[in-house]
Amino acid sequence: MDTPQSRRTVIVKPLTHRGGEHFGLFFSYDQELIGLAKRAGCVFSWKKTCWYVPRTKENLHKLFSVFKGSAWLDITALREEDAKAKKAAAPEIAPERKAELAKMADWMRHKHYSEGTIKVYSDSVRVFFQRYPDKDPRMLTGDDFVVFSKEYIIAKKLSFAYQNQFVNALKLYLQLTCGVSVNTGFLERPRRENKLPNVLSKQEVQLIIQNTANIKHKLMLSLAYGCGLRAGEVLALRLTDFDRGRRCLHIHLAKGFKDRVVPLPGVVEPLLDEYLAAYPHNTYLFEGERPGSRYSERSLQQIIKKSVHLSGIKKPVTMHWLRHSFATHLLESGVDTRYIQVLLGHKNIKTTEIYTHVSTHQINKITSPIDTFTL
Repeated sequence: MDTPQSRRTVIVKPLTHRGGEHFGLFFSYDQELIGLAKRAGCVFSWKKTCWYVPRTKENLHKLFSVFKGSAWLDITALREEDAKAKKAAAPEIAPERKAELAKMADWMRHKHYSEGTIKVYSDSVRVFFQRYPDKDPRMLTGDDFVVFSKEYIIAKKLSFAYQNQFVNALKLYLQLTCGVSVNTGFLERPRRENKLPNVLSKQEVQLIIQNTANIKHKLMLSLAYGCGLRAGEVLALRLTDFDRGRRCLHIHLAKGFKDRVVPLPGVVEPLLDEYLAAYPHNTYLFEGERPGSRYSERSLQQIIKKSVHLSGIKKPVTMHWLRHSFATHLLESGVDTRYIQVLLGHKNIKTTEIYTHVSTHQINKITSPIDTFTL
């Protein structure tokens, strides 16, 4: 990867010139960089003593493409300007709202909510009161929420899940702030989506794992599919979680702070031994660049993306597809839904029953009327 230390640096700054917004390119005199700037469509300004090009997303992508491998583009100034613009666009909420949000966060920590959930809930409430900075929470009405949904959630094409999560956050805030007697009935949830989980065939899963050359990466994907793990559960594994004698794997404090035990597939054990012989570890089974740090989820998603590409599969596969596929393949092989519920760590059996809608075990036995035709 290019770094400022290994390449010449071109500083890209926001520039107002001749009544328009531009990218300004600043660098020491260099014939090659001048040629690249021209190739990117830049023009030199004697007044500003820099090269410039109209400020568009397309031109920014073109700059990165043209200068790739020859110079490091430092866009710190652009990021700082964007951050200031976002801060200016979002008005500060009232001090009393800030204090109430802090209390809500403390209460959630007391109830052992995850830090991720605390941040999401706090951000949701903050966004709402940025649009209603002078509104007393006790005076909120259904109309306020409908207008907010129209102008923010729907306008930004945010998901059903986000809107539902937003309702949860605002309800909790109002109950903690105004007491249990507050009426939150006006916070109506959106109509539930009936999306089915994305599932791969067994052959596709095998192809993805086989096209993962690195033993560490192959073990990650094998455990995710073979044990039905979430991405975060894979990254949280420690060697002490493996019970080789009983051939099982302990998942500790997973989603909802629930523990569970899943079988350890025999085919995975040789991979585990090979990995342990090749990779040192201190705390987590899969560690990042710093000893004792967890491997990043973003890197894990990049691993499966690369393996899917090498497999020639033209689907937007993510890590969670492996968990969906695990559950569906178990169901198709005749495993009872209640056992699958336990293996996945689902609290409600209805969550597990969604896989009955994507299983082809019984569907493939149905004969379509068109099969009686001669085409």
